[in-house]
Amino acid sequence: MSNIGYLIPGTGLDDNERTRRNMVLSKLASDGTCIELIEVAEGPPSIESEADEQEAVPHLVKLAQEKQNEYDAYIIGCYSDLGIHKLREVLDIPVVGPVRASFSTAAAAFDQFSIMTINKEVIPILDRQVQSLGYASNNKEIDGVEIGVLEIINKPEESLKRFEDSLSRVTTSAVVPGCMSYAYLLAEKNITQIGNIHIINPLKVSVSMAEAMVN
Repeated sequence: MSNIGYLIPGTGLDDNERTRRNMVLSKLASDGTCIELIEVAEGPPSIESEADEQEAVPHLVKLAQEKQNEYDAYIIGCYSDLGIHKLREVLDIPVVGPVRASFSTAAAAFDQFSIMTINKEVIPILDRQVQSLGYASNNKEIDGVEIGVLEIINKPEESLKRFEDSLSRVTTSAVVPGCMSYAYLLAEKNITQIGNIHIINPLKVSVSMAEAMVN
């Protein structure tokens, strides 16, 4: 049995959302793999800005260090790959970042892809990652639904409809949802395509990559 920890850097999950996400992870996991949420006790409710990132990283790193002997790999539960360099520096187990996993998958399957994230505030963060990771020629555009993470959690059906409607602005045939809360909604409903647009789900590809590292 392989154990994979899914690191939650925010404090905003309630019991219902926690249960729902664990159910989604359980469905995505292969036989012989256990994936479970690990949540920080301190920090911002959600990660929606660079200020949130700076506040959250120390708490996330502390949590990951304390729990590392219980797991064979970690997945960062934030689409910005929050704290990935620091985590890899201090840990002895693989750390999978959803940005890296989804960019590499999208680029392997399509010439170009788009990113649809939560709001315009996080677009500069994702744009820097596109540039620094070498995907500038693959990523055609980054756009935002203009919705908050906690709203996605509290109003899932309405939020998913707004995500689907926003795809009318996309000019590629592949889209990466730039938010893990959206990734959970899509995974729960097993959505891999909306209209003619293929969805590269960062949660699904992160789980697959983490399992490949430990199985």
